Amino acid sequence: MSQVLSLIHSSKIDLFACTESWLTPLVFNKEFIPPDYLVFRYDRDSRGGGVFLAVRDNIPCSFVPPGHDSILEQFTVTITLPHPVTICVMYRPPNASSDYDTSVIN
Repeated sequence: MSQVLSLIHSSKIDLFACTESWLTPLVFNKEFIPPDYLVFRYDRDSRGGGVFLAVRDNIPCSFVPPGHDSILEQFTVTITLPHPVTICVMYRPPNASSDYDTSVIN
């Protein structure tokens, strides 16, 4: 994760999305993202998967709570500069069932 921290810091990236992050609640944001970013995460309880989005803290944004579908590893953030842009970050496991695909479509 130190490479991610270096890339974001040196490139002055505004938004950074990652799928299959492999993060767990035991990993703190400051370990892989500079302090001037807001971090939105969906960690997995088991190995693999997970997603996160880092947004520079001077960019107005808001977290959009996910629906009631617990199958999807995803979340949505709305950026509000000057016109709203909605970003969805999602991970689809390679062995996902057709129920998973149906949930994505819906």
